[in-house]
Amino acid sequence: MQIISAARGDEWMRIKRLEGKTPRAIIAAMNWKIIAAAAAIGLLAIASASNPMVARSTIQRYESFDADPGWDGRNNRLTALNQTIVRQRFGWRPSNLAGGEPGEIGGVVWRSARQASYGMPLNPLTLDDRLESSGRFSLSQVAAINQYHTGSCIYVGFFNSEHQGWRPVNHLGFRLLGQRDYEFETYAGISVGAHVEITYGVSNYAAGGAALTTAGRFPQGNMREWKQSEILRILPDTQPHTWHLTYDPEGGDGWGRIEFSIDSGEPYPINLRKDHRQTGATFDRFGIFNEQFPGYQITAFFDDITVNGLLFDFANDPNWIGIGNQEEFVDPDQYGANRFGYSKTQYAGGVNSGELGGRIWEVHPTQDWLKAYCGVDVGALGLDDKLIARGKIAIPLFGTDSGFH
Repeated sequence: MQIISAARGDEWMRIKRLEGKTPRAIIAAMNWKIIAAAAAIGLLAIASASNPMVARSTIQRYESFDADPGWDGRNNRLTALNQTIVRQRFGWRPSNLAGGEPGEIGGVVWRSARQASYGMPLNPLTLDDRLESSGRFSLSQVAAINQYHTGSCIYVGFFNSEHQGWRPVNHLGFRLLGQRDYEFETYAGISVGAHVEITYGVSNYAAGGAALTTAGRFPQGNMREWKQSEILRILPDTQPHTWHLTYDPEGGDGWGRIEFSIDSGEPYPINLRKDHRQTGATFDRFGIFNEQFPGYQITAFFDDITVNGLLFDFANDPNWIGIGNQEEFVDPDQYGANRFGYSKTQYAGGVNSGELGGRIWEVHPTQDWLKAYCGVDVGALGLDDKLIARGKIAIPLFGTDSGFH
């Protein structure tokens, strides 16, 4: 019996309207009460030696995890290869890097599994309400090395302060995504910048949206198959840009419609799916927040923001609420840094403390050095043997597209 980190095929690289199959982190706590089909090694050896054509009997094995059972593990207690120091430094500031008069919001925003946000409190709004925002922004830094988990990101729009996660729940707006996949061959000489993506998420982690192009349309197929010159990127050159976003709950055949324009261009439309609208979302903030996934930093500034008709010129501190937006810490939750096995915790509802589980990463199938497992030796069993396993499981936190076996 084992728990192992998952690895998909090449399809995890495919990106279509924010449905990319990328690696995600997952936290799972398990308390297996009955582990069946765990035949004693000696018994199996005798059965195989006497007559390999005769079906072997198996015995049940019970493990309560009241104490460390000493199960075998491989790569299940990995330390992050790079000790990344996260320095969140965003909020109100008296500068004017977004253009206009002094006073703006923004700064350095790091990707991290730890939540960080800065926003204006709202009386709760839902997808039944009309939503609108506009403003001006600029970028001065976009960190991106290679692959998704070494990029950077900032979300802008309506969100819920209680929890964001990955993908963020209860949000509607846009994100600036610094990403540099090795398949793109460093964009064939094109300077790295931030993709612009319309994005929304409902309360059950379902999400929708689209990356924008300079051609004013949404390409179909994999992102790596798009013409790279047509992908809309905002360069980190401090030049100001404007945006305008509206959400009409009556649009999109009655299920909701988002329209987003940048630099006074034609609006990009997104219709909400029926099941997403029916699931719903609740927003109690408008502002900016980080992507809760390992990565690096993006530096962006925002000014002259209008939210549902209310203008903020940020000439003075608006006293919006920050959560983790000025923290500095060594981030242990780096890509592939598995932390699972025996634990004295009690998430899964066992009678006593002690269980099997922890943080499990889904990784790319080519990264053998990150593939991991924790399990007990049950001998040489196969499909001719009766296999049974029962127990309890709890998943207090997960990321979209994550998984384990």
